[in-house]
Amino acid sequence: PDPRGIGIAMLCRLPVLRIVSHRLTLLDPAAPETPENHFARDLLRIDIRTPAGAILSVYGAHFKSKLDTPGDPQSAHRRLAEAARAAAIIAQEMAEKKAAGGRGDFILLGDFNDTPDAPPLQKLRAGLPSSVDALDAIAPVRRITYESARFHESIDDILVARDLTITS
Repeated sequence: PDPRGIGIAMLCRLPVLRIVSHRLTLLDPAAPETPENHFARDLLRIDIRTPAGAILSVYGAHFKSKLDTPGDPQSAHRRLAEAARAAAIIAQEMAEKKAAGGRGDFILLGDFNDTPDAPPLQKLRAGLPSSVDALDAIAPVRRITYESARFHESIDDILVARDLTITS
């Protein structure tokens, strides 16, 4: 859906059991269907079987860039809406997995186009209280994922279900 042709893809050596695209999911179900009311580049979910036999849901995200959009300087409102909706989707889908007798194991990774202290990432973390930031232990200077002449920022992240273990 991105006019620049940017999308989401995942490569996996483990068996893929299910692929789910949330590209057509409305960010605000009460608002009209417009391009701005969808994820800029999808929220992709793949379920994989780990070597131990567990099912792990891996989500890939690439939130809206900081390019200005009409009525939304630096597209901050859109990223905030994407974060809120992504958290709600993941929380609901993991609750469904648990209700079906499984575990709520997930990993969310991607380019969030915001730093960990920005409102969208705070909203995402608040909506997924059962997650931990896998990069929290890395020193800020080593955590930088986007460098240019103007920027030295950590805009990529990995959130992991708190109960996820290596053996699962």
